[in-house]
Amino acid sequence: MSARTQDHEEIRKPSPTLKAYLEPCRLGEAVVSPYVRKMINEIVQAFPQPVNEGEMTARLGISRRWLQKLCGKTFGQSYIRLLRRLWVYQALHLMQQTELDNGEIALQLNYTEESSMARDFRKILGYSPGVARMHLGEKPPEELLPPIFNHPAQNEFAFGLKSAQSVLRSE
Repeated sequence: MSARTQDHEEIRKPSPTLKAYLEPCRLGEAVVSPYVRKMINEIVQAFPQPVNEGEMTARLGISRRWLQKLCGKTFGQSYIRLLRRLWVYQALHLMQQTELDNGEIALQLNYTEESSMARDFRKILGYSPGVARMHLGEKPPEELLPPIFNHPAQNEFAFGLKSAQSVLRSE
């Protein structure tokens, strides 16, 4: 089997860290909705095929509005933005682990064209896929695209815990 064929097979499975990247349990014992857990499993199992909003709401048995609220509260962004971020994350892993060019990665990740992937990179990372490749020589994908759980409510929650702990220590 050629290296090129192995690279194409690598695309067909999500990065081993994709599910961990999605898990919102970064605040210790945070309670996670069963809907969020199921949504994460559905996204990872369907990968690299995107699960559109309508399909996801049917799979979860909830309305589109509920899905949007769930994503907003859990991830701090819409469902569509979450998917785009995951595809950029996966593209970063593929750039690091394979010899595929950006066009091939875009095609295999179901972008209609390479420029669509480049647009997502610029919106999410602030630079092109070519610049991202250069940065991957110095940093892993998780450093280029930090976890998505930087939602203000979670930051306030984490800040509140730190503040309470510091008050308790000072007494």
